[in-house]
Amino acid sequence: VKPLDLVQSRDFPPRWGNIDEETNDSGIATPITERQHVHAVYDAIAKQWHHTRGKRGVLWPGATIFLQNLPRGSIVADVGCGDGKYFPAIWHAGSYVIGTDISLPLLETSVGACTREGDEGPELRQVSDQNLSFNARPPVAVADCMNVPLRSDSCDAAICIAVMHHLSTRPRRIRCLQELARIVKKGGTVNVQAWAFEQETNSRRKFAGTDVFVPFNSQPRYLDKVSQDEAKVLRGKKNQRIKVDQNLDKKRGK
Repeated sequence: VKPLDLVQSRDFPPRWGNIDEETNDSGIATPITERQHVHAVYDAIAKQWHHTRGKRGVLWPGATIFLQNLPRGSIVADVGCGDGKYFPAIWHAGSYVIGTDISLPLLETSVGACTREGDEGPELRQVSDQNLSFNARPPVAVADCMNVPLRSDSCDAAICIAVMHHLSTRPRRIRCLQELARIVKKGGTVNVQAWAFEQETNSRRKFAGTDVFVPFNSQPRYLDKVSQDEAKVLRGKKNQRIKVDQNLDKKRGK
C-alpha cells in the first residue's frame, strides 16, 4: 500500500492542498452560492455555532447510536466535522477519529473544546484522562468533502452529519457520497444525515421546498470581525443578522 504524499503545513489545523482553487472536474467546482452563503457564513459564525451547538453537547441521536455500535478500535472519518462535537462520542466508544471540514474557524474551536470527566460542562463534551491529548490537539485538517485527503479503504467507518444539505448541486452531493464510499474499507459502514423536507407536525421548521435558505439568527457578541466585502455578502442574505465593525479598516491601518 502506497502511503500518502508528504504534505507539510505550518498551520494547525493543517490545510490540505489548495482548497480555494476552482476545479471543473465533472461539475463539482464550488458554486458561488456555497462560497457566499455557506463557507463565508460559517467562518463568520464559528464561535457562536460552537457555543450554541457543540459546546453544549447537542448531538443527533441517530449519529450517536451509530458510533456507539462500532467495534472498538475503529478508525472513523468525520467528514464535515465542524467544531468536532462528535469527537467525544467516538472516543468514548473506543474508536479513533480523523476530522475534516472546509471551515478553518470552526476547526479552531475544536482544539481543547472538551472538559475532563467529572468537571463542569455537558457530559457529552467530557473526555477521559486517556483522551485528553486528543482533545488538546485533535486530528483535524481543512479539506473539501469533494476531495477527502485520506487513502482509499483506510477507514472502518465514516460519518457525514448535517453536511449534505449544504451542497447545492446533485453532482456535488454524489461526489461527496463517492468520497465517503472510497475511504471506507469493504465491509465498513457510512452514516449520512441531513435535514429532511418532511418535518414532524410540531416542528418549528417548515420548508417551502427542497432547496431553500434557512434562517440563522446570529448573536453579535459571538461573531468574529469580518471584512467589509464579507459583510456585504452576509447582509445580502435576508436571514443573516451581522453586526459590522465600521472602524475595521481604520484598525487595519487602511
